[in-house]
Amino acid sequence: RQDFFPSWKLQTEDDITASVVVPSKSLKGLSHREKQPSLKFSQNCEFRLFQRPDEAIHRGFDKTTELDMSKPGNFISNFQPMKRDEIKELVEDTIGFQKFTEPMQQLLLNFLAADSPEFCVSSSNPRIVDGKPTANPRYLQDSQEVTNTRQYHLATIATRMARKLPLGAPVHTPVNGVLCGRRNNPPDSTSKPPQPALAVHNPVHYYELPEFLMECTSSMTGKSPSTTGAGSEGALTKGPFNALNQIHDLNNALVSYAITGSYGFISSAGAIGANFKCDHDISLIIPEVWCRMRNHEKDAKNLIAEDMEYDGKVVPASILGYRITRKFMNVYFGRVFADPAAIFSDPMLRPEEQDMKVFADGVSTIVETNKRVASLYFADGSVEYACPPMKALLHIMRDGHYQGMKISDPKIRQMFTKEAVLESDWYKQRLITFQQTEAMRLTRGIRYMEQFVASISQVKGDDWKGQQLVKELNIML
Repeated sequence: RQDFFPSWKLQTEDDITASVVVPSKSLKGLSHREKQPSLKFSQNCEFRLFQRPDEAIHRGFDKTTELDMSKPGNFISNFQPMKRDEIKELVEDTIGFQKFTEPMQQLLLNFLAADSPEFCVSSSNPRIVDGKPTANPRYLQDSQEVTNTRQYHLATIATRMARKLPLGAPVHTPVNGVLCGRRNNPPDSTSKPPQPALAVHNPVHYYELPEFLMECTSSMTGKSPSTTGAGSEGALTKGPFNALNQIHDLNNALVSYAITGSYGFISSAGAIGANFKCDHDISLIIPEVWCRMRNHEKDAKNLIAEDMEYDGKVVPASILGYRITRKFMNVYFGRVFADPAAIFSDPMLRPEEQDMKVFADGVSTIVETNKRVASLYFADGSVEYACPPMKALLHIMRDGHYQGMKISDPKIRQMFTKEAVLESDWYKQRLITFQQTEAMRLTRGIRYMEQFVASISQVKGDDWKGQQLVKELNIML
């Protein structure tokens, strides 16, 4: 659209995030649009974010990466180490060199003018592996919450003014949208090992909670430059940062989504169906669309994908949840594009029309991956630590049923509703256990502080840090 103006997007987390769910009635100054009785808040836990700047190969396109890589103190992986003769060749290509942003130009010129170090990297030159550039260049990006505080401050001030909050009052920004990226890929028999089909999603799908938790459990991904294959491999890179068994994360996720009533959406990356390659284009569009939707417009009740039949077999496409329709595309994507139909054709909205065999194989891949991953929770015994709804779901993922009930059974689906969770005995016991352990933790902390304050009188001299802390904080027994 000619009147399109891009939204101002601020990244607040990457791979590792701490989150908490709190009752809305305990908070003041919320947006009038927040109607849920409980809200989720998240906090980034990383100073450096492990980025893969796919578009940096196009000089001048990824301005953030070029600025970051021009600074000292970088951790860079899979970029080609280049000597002065190679950098000189880059610089002397006047037309190509001028495409770089000024920070990257200056980095390369400074390298040529100095005697050391021996090597330099260019943002547009990934490492050469087996005679061709790798598709997995990486670098650690300092969080912009630390390096560019001005934009976050302005966002907070603007929100404060919009809500008419006084200075000093907290500005609450709860999670109000859950849109997970799903990497898809058509079948590739030439890769080693051959890649199975996983291209069954249209641009955006909505999952009801049982199906969404199946997705969370399997952590499924298609072929990615950062992995050696498809499946649930993408989640392995996060394992070292969490010593707890994954079942506890799944229990927490179930409670969080059920209590807040959050809708779980998945957006496509890599491919849509067998014939359309999209890379991260959809991922870039979704924030623009979502920020132009009101809360009540994000209700996704009219997008169901039903089971279908192919080659005499039932294709359980309903595990894909709901998917956006032509009406959804025209109304909401029409706020960004003048003619959404020219961009998203009917075969993109219904990938089975591109190639029914590839679609059926993709659904089969999902079912088999769900079964394989769920079996791991039975093999190590962690299924016994699952809360009742999660335990039922793991049985369904592995066996197709739980106590004779399938995923579509009303009794199974009732287990995942907010009302059923709040009224359940297991949830009440969960609250009591948390209350007890939190009281123990606070008591332990108070005892430690009392011992700390009491011990300073036994220390000789005026320069002990403990005395300064007690004095500044005005702590007295």
